[in-house]
Formats: sequence, structure tokens, C-alpha cells
Amino acid sequence: MKSEIKDAFQKVAAGFEARLDEEQKALEKRLSDRQQFEAGWRDVRDRIVIPALKQIREEILTPAGWTSAVRTDDKEVSVTLEVHKGEMRALGSTRMPSITFAPDKYSPTVFAVTQSISQGGGQGGKVALGEVTEEFVQTKVLMLFERLASGG
Repeated sequence: MKSEIKDAFQKVAAGFEARLDEEQKALEKRLSDRQQFEAGWRDVRDRIVIPALKQIREEILTPAGWTSAVRTDDKEVSVTLEVHKGEMRALGSTRMPSITFAPDKYSPTVFAVTQSISQGGGQGGKVALGEVTEEFVQTKVLMLFERLASGG
């Protein structure tokens, strides 16, 4: 075999191995980045979101006669505030109107999904983890509460 052809084979094989190595490193980085994001979200959920929801429940909703509950789902790493007065039900469901804060499975963002009397699955947009503040949580819950109080 000519040395040029042999060298070409070796170059192609080395290029293939280099590409596999780069793909493996990229996969490991994505997994590491995702693990860091999920750990960050758990921290934000526990330090900011859950206390903000409990504060709304205890200081606003309960004194005003609304029934509410804060629930966490460790499998989905989400937190939900269910809120209703009387026999309110979420659209097309037997569940109570609610808002759920959860991480997006496909990007390093967090979203808020609402279930109200007249609207199901309304998504409040995706935000970066750093944008999930007490004010963000309060504003999203206020939007749901306004919709429920107006009959929607």
C-alpha cells in the first residue's frame, strides 16, 4: 500500500476518534451543566418559591377566606399552589385552580403554568433561574388570583 494512502486512512481514523472524543466531552458538559442547573433550581425552589407561596397563602389567601395548599413534587422538582373559593375547578378538570413552578426539561429555564376556571395550561413564559425571585413568584400568583377573582 502506498504510504500516502496509508497516511490518509490513518488521518481519517484519527479524525473519527477525535470527533468521538469531542462528542463525549460535549455530552459530559451538558450533563454536568444540567445537574448544576437542577441543583440550583432545587435551592431556589426551597429558598424562594416555597416560602413566597406559603407567605401568600398565610398572609393573603387564608385571611380572605380562600382555600389554598402548597404542594411539592420531588420527581418533577416542581412546586404548586392550589387556590380556590367554594367549588371552583380548573377548566376541564376535577382539580383545583393552580399555578405550578417547574424547570423546563429541555433548557436551563423555569416556567410557571396555570390552571384556572376558564384557561388550562396557560404558561407564564420561561425565565432564567436567576430571574426567579420572590417578586416574580408573587406577580405570577397575583395574575392567577386576578383571573380567578374575576370569574376566569
